Amino acid sequence: MEDIDIVSVEKLIEDANKLLNKMASARRELILLRYYLQTTGRLSPDAIASLNQADEAFRGSMEKVRTLCALQVDTVTRFNALKPID
Repeated sequence: MEDIDIVSVEKLIEDANKLLNKMASARRELILLRYYLQTTGRLSPDAIASLNQADEAFRGSMEKVRTLCALQVDTVTRFNALKPID
């Protein structure tokens, strides 16, 4: 049977953190947009609803990334703990 390359736990965590940082940066931009629109008096009820929806989507997506990373780390850890079959 061929050896299977399994990504390291460290790499999984590193990649998840990179993605989370990019998502957090985009979310900060959304918050800054809200602030800008509010301070310039252009924050309409529709804009508020859209920004709230986008913010909620970012938070939900970030939580999903964290959950998926934890599941991947658990899977790789369990796989690495298996003893090879001779």
